[in-house]
Amino acid sequence: MQVKMWSKSYLRTSIIFIDIVTNHKSCFILKSSENWIKNIMNSNKKFIDFEILAENSLLGIYVLNKDGLIIYVNTKLCKLCGYSKEELLNMKFTELLHPEYREFLIAEVNSKSIRRDRLSIYKIKIIDKHGVEKYLEGYIYPVNTGKEIYILGQMLDVTDKHKMEREFKRREESLRRVLERSNLGYFEVDLGGNFLYVNNALAKLLEYPKEKLIGMNNREYTPPEYVKKVFKIFNRVFREEEPATFFDWKIQTFKKKERFVETSVDLIYNEKGEKIGFRGIVRDITEELRAKQKLKEQEKYYRTLFEGAASPMVIFEGYTILDANRAFEKFSGYSKKELLGKFDWTKFVDKKDLPRIREYQQKRRVDPSSVPIQYEFTFIDKYNNKKYVISVATFLPNGHFLVSLIDVTERKELEERLRFISFHDPLTGLYNRYYFEEEFNRLKNCRCLPVVLIIADLDGLKHVNDTFGHKIGDEYIKACAKILKSSVRNSDVVARLGGDEFGIILPQGGEIAAKKVISRINDSIFKFNKEKKLEFQISLSIGFAVSSTEKLDPNKLFREADDAMYIEKQRKKQRKEYLCTR
Repeated sequence: MQVKMWSKSYLRTSIIFIDIVTNHKSCFILKSSENWIKNIMNSNKKFIDFEILAENSLLGIYVLNKDGLIIYVNTKLCKLCGYSKEELLNMKFTELLHPEYREFLIAEVNSKSIRRDRLSIYKIKIIDKHGVEKYLEGYIYPVNTGKEIYILGQMLDVTDKHKMEREFKRREESLRRVLERSNLGYFEVDLGGNFLYVNNALAKLLEYPKEKLIGMNNREYTPPEYVKKVFKIFNRVFREEEPATFFDWKIQTFKKKERFVETSVDLIYNEKGEKIGFRGIVRDITEELRAKQKLKEQEKYYRTLFEGAASPMVIFEGYTILDANRAFEKFSGYSKKELLGKFDWTKFVDKKDLPRIREYQQKRRVDPSSVPIQYEFTFIDKYNNKKYVISVATFLPNGHFLVSLIDVTERKELEERLRFISFHDPLTGLYNRYYFEEEFNRLKNCRCLPVVLIIADLDGLKHVNDTFGHKIGDEYIKACAKILKSSVRNSDVVARLGGDEFGIILPQGGEIAAKKVISRINDSIFKFNKEKKLEFQISLSIGFAVSSTEKLDPNKLFREADDAMYIEKQRKKQRKEYLCTR
């Protein structure tokens, strides 16, 4: 069927109606159009009405006469160009083109006018009515009516696709620049293992000029003993389509030096999704391997020192013990089988020391210098024995802790004994006068006012000593000390000030508290005398004084308490309330 066209000419042609989903499918659409148009143009099948199909097409369609004037456009092309049909008709098609593309398209059209058997795809840039540049792809085909030759064209807007391609190219060039500046080697090879691209770092590693590496097969720089291993890895990547990461590869440089590299490889696909090669990243690990070997030798050396050390040593991470030497096994009472990987090191630390040790560990992880290198704590062994140790902790580079212990139990016990002696009365075990006075001075600056001072004097001690001897007199003193200690709180200070004199400090006390304590003391004395039935009963003369709530004057308070005690003693003498006198 022939369709009558403009100027009463007859145009033998047909247009394909194609469902276009997105511009991203333009290449597929145009290729399909080419096949359809070829088949229809070269067949004698009935033709479909040109205008109906053209107006319903999602492609921009136009017809040019021999002078290059537009004699037909469909609505889609009008929208692409921003012009109305009236504006486009009889406009030279080249007026729509960007100047850069005019000569190219004129030459292409002239060529097709001569060879009507060829369908041609072209890509052009136009300037629409509003001055906006757009990229179009399409086909042109010469149509000979017998009288004249026309050019049938169809176009698809691929501006977005073009922008994406440019962006992709920009990013690809940017990536190439990054790869060229990278310290890591990068390569691309075909499926046969021949170099397609290498960056500067890899060329430097292989000691070849880049241009000589292109086309080189991996067997040329891979030692024979590694060829099979490398082939298996690349073959697995090809079959499973999963990357191979961080495998070792021994290579030989142009100067016959052997290097070890750590390599990761993945597939390269083309636009059709076909596997066309491999790409990979290479890192030179030669020096690392040498360092590891050296480290292994050093580890063996230090392992010998660690195991042979006389001091107990342990390595732990977090709260878990990772290693312990023989000395630690003996010191703790546990075997390595019991310790390693499952024993919490905090079980060795006395509860009173544990908060401090935990704090040290946490601080050391943040700032090792903020924690003392060595410190003391009480060690609890398998048999619940307490041992005093000095711990020397070292934070290792791998995040572990190395702790060396020095047993100072004997020294600590001696220090504690000396400390006790320096602050305590050897006969009664009470605090001595030195500690008593130091405590008084300390209370001057603390917020524990008012303070009560009680002074007690053992009545008739001289008579007991003279009559029964000092040994019996000492027993009276110890009995008195026990009575005083049992009558006060643990936080109160009870001291023997010398001979037959005792002192008691009650922080945050008052007159009522003092009288209650004295009452308890007298009750205890009465009970003691009744139970023991000594020939000479224990008797204490007691006096007390209370400080102000604003200021503590130790000397004044002591004088007041001592005076009160003396008054009490004189009262007892006058009433003969005790048999023994000074």
